[in-house]
Amino acid sequence: VAAQTITFDTPDKENATFVAALMLPVGGSHADAAALELANYIIGGGFLNSRLATRLRQKDGLSYGAGSFMTQLPLDDKSTFGAYAITAPQNLAKVEIGFKEEIARVIKDGFTDEEIASAKSGLLQDNKISRAKDGELVSTLRRNILRDRTMQWYGDYEAKMSGLTAEDVHKVIKKYMSVDDFTIIKAGDMTKANAESK
Repeated sequence: VAAQTITFDTPDKENATFVAALMLPVGGSHADAAALELANYIIGGGFLNSRLATRLRQKDGLSYGAGSFMTQLPLDDKSTFGAYAITAPQNLAKVEIGFKEEIARVIKDGFTDEEIASAKSGLLQDNKISRAKDGELVSTLRRNILRDRTMQWYGDYEAKMSGLTAEDVHKVIKKYMSVDDFTIIKAGDMTKANAESK
């Protein structure tokens, strides 16, 4: 899908929403899936001191909430990586700049060993807690039937994730991500947004 910028005018709304999305040829069973999941966690998927939350909320004071997400299809080599921020309409342009700068920094420099270790710990702990809940476990077993998986698949996936280094994740990021490939969606009072950007 070709990158584009889409705007939705919502007059008189106090808040605005920024979303960026990128389609990737990587599904849940792809060799690079675990590395991308770690990257998403660090960029904005897992904690308050993620790259995007630190930049847009804490440092720049532009967003009430910012983060990222990744949806990997289980049977096809397709996934969506995206980011979001809630802001004031007049700050939409600044949020877009901040987002693009942070993604460019990730592509150029990658992550630290400490960030990788923290992301591994957080994701693996989340998975462990999820499997300890009866409802979640039943849902997983049901999905396994549809996806022709066993619980060993998850063990192998987590073992692969545990073995990833910062260099491994950086290589995958550089392989799939480009700032210019993101589709940008902005919704808010465009009169206020455009007035600020002039």
